[in-house]
Amino acid sequence: WGGAHLIIALVNVLLRVQAARRERPTRILGAWLHRVLECFTEVIVTGGIEDITSREVADAADGLLADIPSQRVVGLKWALTFVELGALLRFRVPMSRMGRLERTQYLTNVFTRGQLFFHDLVRIKQLVFFIYYSDERTYKEVGFRQFEDREKYKQAQQADKLPTDPVAYP
Repeated sequence: WGGAHLIIALVNVLLRVQAARRERPTRILGAWLHRVLECFTEVIVTGGIEDITSREVADAADGLLADIPSQRVVGLKWALTFVELGALLRFRVPMSRMGRLERTQYLTNVFTRGQLFFHDLVRIKQLVFFIYYSDERTYKEVGFRQFEDREKYKQAQQADKLPTDPVAYP
């Protein structure tokens, strides 16, 4: 009977993995880390009505990270893994399995104490904020106006003082 249970468990795991891949098609994170980032975003982006869902932020992060030709992306994947499994060190369930309130308390404790993988959390938090606030739907929330709509830009344009050469970085 033990062998049959093992086979059933393996089939169950394989079916869950395939279902997760179909539900969350990703380019670099994979379904599991995509879910972890989504759960992390639910806690970090709070307030009234969110202009962008946590799933949209995770999708955008996946796309952005896939387009970055850097080995540091692997470090961010490890950071997400530590965020997910760090709760196991305190005899809790993984972060993505916690309820929203428990997740909020867990992440707050980690941020306030600054233990373990604190720097990894900060990196992920910066990525979430970067993606969330760079979306046009959040501009009104933070008071951002396009350059073309700003008075100084219009004055510089009328005075023909806008740069015309392409911007070059060192």
